Amino acid sequence: MGQRPDPTPEVAGARIYAARCRIALALIGGALLALDPGAYPHIVAASIGFGVIGLTGLVERFVHTERWLSYEEALSCIAVICMVGYNQGRVDEVSLLWLVAAVTGVLARGGRVGRVGRVIVVGALFSPIVTTGTFTTENLGLAAGSIALLLAAGRISREMTELLRRARYDAAHDSLTGLLSGQAFRTRVDQLSELATIERPAAVIALDLDEFGSVNKRLGHAAGDRLLVRAGEAMQSALRGDDVLGRLGGDEFAALVFTDVPELVAERLMEAVSGEDGAQCTARAGVARAPADGTGAEALLAAADVALRVSKRSGGVHVTAYDGAPLSAAADGAQAALARLCRGEGLRIAVQPIVDVETGRPHAYEALARFSTRGGQGPLHWFALADEFGMRAELELACLRQALTLIPSLPRGARLSVNLSAPLLGDPRTAELLDGCTQPESLIVEVTEETLVRHEATAARATAELRDRGMGIAVDDVGAGYSGLSQLATLRPTYLKLDRVLVRGIDSDPGRAALMHALADYARDTGGLLVAEGVETPEELASVRVSGAPLVQGYLLARPGDPWPQVNTSALHGFAHAAQ
Repeated sequence: MGQRPDPTPEVAGARIYAARCRIALALIGGALLALDPGAYPHIVAASIGFGVIGLTGLVERFVHTERWLSYEEALSCIAVICMVGYNQGRVDEVSLLWLVAAVTGVLARGGRVGRVGRVIVVGALFSPIVTTGTFTTENLGLAAGSIALLLAAGRISREMTELLRRARYDAAHDSLTGLLSGQAFRTRVDQLSELATIERPAAVIALDLDEFGSVNKRLGHAAGDRLLVRAGEAMQSALRGDDVLGRLGGDEFAALVFTDVPELVAERLMEAVSGEDGAQCTARAGVARAPADGTGAEALLAAADVALRVSKRSGGVHVTAYDGAPLSAAADGAQAALARLCRGEGLRIAVQPIVDVETGRPHAYEALARFSTRGGQGPLHWFALADEFGMRAELELACLRQALTLIPSLPRGARLSVNLSAPLLGDPRTAELLDGCTQPESLIVEVTEETLVRHEATAARATAELRDRGMGIAVDDVGAGYSGLSQLATLRPTYLKLDRVLVRGIDSDPGRAALMHALADYARDTGGLLVAEGVETPEELASVRVSGAPLVQGYLLARPGDPWPQVNTSALHGFAHAAQ
């Protein structure tokens, strides 16, 4: 079972107030005993009672532990025995002070009082009548007034308890979906992941809805909210009773499950989100295991987020499990491995030719980072990890630095294409590296089409400066759906690299072929060149060539390799033969 959550600020404030009241009552009671000791037949017992009341107030004021509340009630019962039971059953100043102290104790517990405590309270109030056998107006009035005070305090306490219960629920749950809030989910992960073992592993699954932003834009935020509610309900119904589901924020959800096969659970969650007809929405997921990838919310959510980033950037893959060293600051952790890569250790550059389909010669080579250090697999993993640790710029700079070392050995007439993100375009460290390039005309700086949308002004300014120095400018992923033609017209790139989704299956899709033909004409008329990226079959190559694309890149012609891989000229000869 998990530990009881920390009290809310309202509960903590009520307890401090009750503690101060108890301390004040103990001081008042002690003063009464000192001023008129003869009025009390058992002054020692009364003094002990007030001492116990004062002690409970001091402990409650300075200790602040939930466990203390289970002892506080028992000590209050001892106080009533000393202050009322040994006072000849009289209801007077001493017993009334005890009653107020008992009520503040009830308030300190949020209105909770045990059965034994209730019996003792009622018995103490009626003890004067029972012990003396007299039903005087004074005794009855004091008892009735005291009971009314206790009942009123109990009603207030119950109302206060209900308000605090609702406040606790609201603080722990997302107001829209009713799932655990981000902070509450992290608390549960901290508690439950400690129970994970190799024999009984746990996993955190992070999920992100695809194209949720477009739903808000097309249909409005109310429709987006309804989608989030339906997605939360669908995922909750797909989990077992002991699994935990929360909304981390926006369209990102996370689940904690105890299972050996979390990927299957992730697929089940995505199927639930998409609905039986697949019309609701789709999602991506990242998985992190405990204890293999760490324990605690911080480590597991960070690892799951890295895996989720890989899923979102890898095209057709929808579920990715974290595959790297634990996210820790230890010497063998992922952060240390990433720091070594940023220093160039375990980093190498492979290149893939961009081929002129008329001559069969490489027009340029795209530089692609490859990592051989321990702690993870694949470029997507390392760049996602760099995003997580805020080291993206350092990793990109390391790749650029390594790529620039290839320029002196470039084959004659070829250029080298390097990838830069928008933040790196305007980074002084990038400018320093590029200033050191002795052959700027041999360099192509490649930016993604998404960069034009999010950093249009920065990209336009930086690329204009690079173009003035003789470097070529390429826009990658054209046609991926990020930007409009107006942004391409503003940048006027030297190369337009078509996204592979437009190239795949172009031989059987006349519409794509017509679009490629139009883009090839546009590039040529503006002094640029169109690059068809991702060509993998002879049929695609033939259609690309007929559509007018002068440059081609893809596995059919050459896979990425160490400088400088040979072009598969037989594929080009086969195309020429087919064209004849």
